Amino acid sequence: MAVFHPDVELWTLGAETPNAVGWEKVKELYADLFVLSPELHSTVLTRSVIGNKVIDYEKISGRKEAKEDVFLVMIYEIKDNLIWKAWAVRE
Repeated sequence: MAVFHPDVELWTLGAETPNAVGWEKVKELYADLFVLSPELHSTVLTRSVIGNKVIDYEKISGRKEAKEDVFLVMIYEIKDNLIWKAWAVRE
């Protein structure tokens, strides 16, 4: 949680509303995910940095209810050296 801005927003790309807004809500979301997915692991396959944007292509394994690895793109917007906004692009 140390990498997140107090006003962080987590989005699914194209959604009309965020999945979580604010440090406490993001903490709750991730706490639940890690409790339900004790084997959760993310591997960054590629990373690009453009100004204050970081674009990661990730392989996620051990996620609850996922029988296979999940691949996604995460786009992070950085503010004050912290993740301020994040968008997930899923299959």
